[in-house]
Amino acid sequence: MWQLIDKRNKKILRSENKLPENWANIFGLENIKERLGNLTWLGKDFENLCWIEIQAEIDETVQQDLIKNEVDEKVKRLLQESDWTQLFDSPLSQDVRQKWILYRKELRNINKQPGYPKEVLFPARP
Repeated sequence: MWQLIDKRNKKILRSENKLPENWANIFGLENIKERLGNLTWLGKDFENLCWIEIQAEIDETVQQDLIKNEVDEKVKRLLQESDWTQLFDSPLSQDVRQKWILYRKELRNINKQPGYPKEVLFPARP
């Protein structure tokens, strides 16, 4: 998380903003984190401003939701990647297809594991 402050009086000019991890590379601004502490390179109007990185405390519920979303997205992706195995004209044998059916069922039941969402075991692909 980042805040824009006025260095003279430490006044916060912009509240916390989350920047994507690779945002500097997206805009072609390598080593930008080091340059955010002193904005004089942007011109005289910016000489008293700087961005500071702050550590935000994440509520346990929010953290749990983030982990859950990450696991659920992985399950969704793995199911989508294996959709083809269930098509009528799939080249798989009946035995192999049954293994894929079981795999997909285990993926759908990940949320029923005792450690979900923090500690889950993903099934092996057939």
